[in-house]
Parts: sequence; C-alpha cells; structure tokens
Amino acid sequence: MAGTDYIHLEQIADLEEFDLLASQEQTRADKARSVFGVDGAGVSVAVIDTGCAPKNPGLRAAQFGKWRVAHGRDFTGLHKSGVGSEGAADDIDGHGTAVAGIIASRLQNLPGVAPKATIVPLKVTNDRQSFEFEALANALEWLVGNAKNKGISIVNVSLGDTISHRTSADAVAVDAGVRQRIADSLASLRNADIPVVAASGNAYKANDSSQGLSFPSIVPETISVGAVFTKDAEFSDACPSVAGAFSNTPVRDAIAPFTQRLARQGGQEHFLDMVAPGAPMKSLSHMPSVGFARACGTSLAAPVAAGVIALLQHKFQKIKGAGELPTCTQVEKWLESGAKDIEDKDLGHDNVQHTGKTFRRIDAFGALQALVANPN
Repeated sequence: MAGTDYIHLEQIADLEEFDLLASQEQTRADKARSVFGVDGAGVSVAVIDTGCAPKNPGLRAAQFGKWRVAHGRDFTGLHKSGVGSEGAADDIDGHGTAVAGIIASRLQNLPGVAPKATIVPLKVTNDRQSFEFEALANALEWLVGNAKNKGISIVNVSLGDTISHRTSADAVAVDAGVRQRIADSLASLRNADIPVVAASGNAYKANDSSQGLSFPSIVPETISVGAVFTKDAEFSDACPSVAGAFSNTPVRDAIAPFTQRLARQGGQEHFLDMVAPGAPMKSLSHMPSVGFARACGTSLAAPVAAGVIALLQHKFQKIKGAGELPTCTQVEKWLESGAKDIEDKDLGHDNVQHTGKTFRRIDAFGALQALVANPN
C-alpha cells in the first residue's frame, strides 16, 4: 500500500506450482523455528491495514476462534458501530490478509514466519490505493491505550505516503496536526517496548530515484523495511511494474527497484533499517474461492520483519519468563547483528539509479543466534 503494491490472486489448484518457501529459506526463518524451538506462540501482532479475512483456512486456527478475528477493530469510520468498532475488521481488498498471512499463516505448505502468533487486525481503509492518516492516528492512539491489556507486542504498518522524506520533521510538516499525533504514538509505543515495523514505500522511481522514506517509516521510532527479490526470475513473471519501477532480470537479494531507501550516514536521524524478501511473495487471499495471493511491494517485506520479531519475543520469553518483553533497542541490536550485507549496486536490469550503499537484509536465524548469545 505504501506506494501501491501489486497483488494478483491465484487459484488453490495453482498452489504447488510455486516455491512457496523461498523467502523463508532466504531469511532462514524455517531453520530458526526448528533449531531454537520458536513459532511465535503467545505473541500478538497488530496489523494496521485493510482488515483480515478470518475465513481463510490459514487464519482459522485457535487464535481466531470460529470465524472471528480476535480483537479486530475498524477505524475507517464507515462501520455502523462507529470508529474503533470491535469485531468489524473484515477485509474486502486483500492487502491486509496477505500481510497477516506472511506473519502467521498456519498452512503446512504456506507457513507464516511465526505461524503460531496471533493477528490483531486494525482496519484503517477498505482500499489499498488510498487511506486517511486520521484513521492511522486513531488506530495508533488506540494501541497506546490498549496494546498492553490486549497482549499486543508488535505492530505492522504496511502503508504510507508516496513522498521520499529525508527527515521526520519534514514529513510531519506536511500535515502537522494528524502526523504529529502519529509520530507521538509511535514514540509512546517504542517506550512501551512495542516495536512498530513500517514499510519504507514503493515510490523510489516515482521520486526520480531520490533517497528517502515514506511517512510513517521515516519516523525514527519505527523499524523501516524495504524489499529485495526472493528469486532470480523474469520480473514480468514475478510482478509487473510497481509505481513505474521494473526489472528485466531480477537477481535474488538485490534491492527491488521500487523500494524507497535512505542509506546510513553519520549523525543521521533515521535510515532504512532493514530489507527483507518482498518481490514476489506468496500469501493468503481474502476470497474464499481463491487459495493465495502473489504480491510485490515493501508492504510484503515489512511483515517478514514483524514475523522475525515475533520469533525473537517468543525466545526471549522462554529465557526470561512469560510476558517479558525485550526493549526495541535490544530487538534492533539482534536484527542488526544477524543481518546480511546487501549492496545497492547497478546490475543493469532495472530503470532506477542505485546508491552504491550497503543495506542490511534480515536473517531470522542470525537474529536468534544474536539473542541467545546476549539476551540482556
């Protein structure tokens, strides 16, 4: 949604035609779950998006009850029961369901990164093409007041504007009232040890390859996430042009051309924290007659990071005790320590300019190793 993502729905019969576990092998999430005995159990992730489809078989496990998404709420203002209505977060677009599936699908042949985590959908729009920042502000303020008593310990925000911001102050100044509320809530959640993962945006080409991040991912209290390719393939086979950016010959682990990015440099307020698989991704569909969605975008990379954080929190609780949470600084340290260097170089296969800088690609196994080596 941060730019706008491409999503194509595929029939159930087509499921076996794709390497559905490519992104998990890439980040070693499958190995992390096996070796460290973690699956996200006891961890709840708020997904601020288009809602979620509880009737998808991959999201009908114990955490949802029967046909109902736990603690789901609607902040669009369109529901008859008003803003923040509980149990009113059905997805009619598909974006939110795809994001939720990447985090916590329980399908054996399409597992999420943290398949036993709980998804808490907070609906802020019916349409991935547009949303109101007022709805995002309301959802985040609800989390500030309710996340702890609802057991929510991670937030995923796969939406944003299409501007490449260099600083949070510049981004907030676009609409100081509502955007300041968002920035304040992000700071409050971080202080409460609740990481907020935010998609970096898909408008790199649309911004003439200028460095910067979308809002709210530019806010330093977020963990900003961009996308890399999951496999070598024809881009047309994986994704069409995303916000004007395309690649003729994608290379696995190369930064996807649409990814908004901001390289690290001394004294900088914020930068692109991580990149993760996001082009293409396979996930769940919101339509009962359709098996899954094939999607591209930083929106699909962010939930990979959220799922890895769920595994980290699960392991931390195994070490420190149920209900204990690491600080956001600790989480970032483990992610950073376990990550892989990715150079943003021109491979001659896309239509954007490259920074020549090094970014960090998330690695679940490496992050868990870092936690176990230093859980304090």
